[in-house]
Amino acid sequence: SLTYPNSILKFLTNWDGQHYIYISQNGYLYDKLHAFFPLYPFILSLITTKKYFLIISYLLNFIFYYISCYILWKLTLKRFNFNKKYTK
Repeated sequence: SLTYPNSILKFLTNWDGQHYIYISQNGYLYDKLHAFFPLYPFILSLITTKKYFLIISYLLNFIFYYISCYILWKLTLKRFNFNKKYTK
């Protein structure tokens, strides 16, 4: 189990977060880990260091969240044919 006892971001290692962290540090070593999509751990393993792992993983998650919200917003505008007057 991955633990970061002295970190204020320790809550990020709960539930699925610990699996994503494990995958990004060690790869897919067990069959049960194949349930987790590989893009996030792969990008995380490319851009982070051990010292700033939790901070960078939090920021990456935050960036992905806002990108997905923007895409959902654009799809909603397109789907329901909103005029430009509603987007301001």
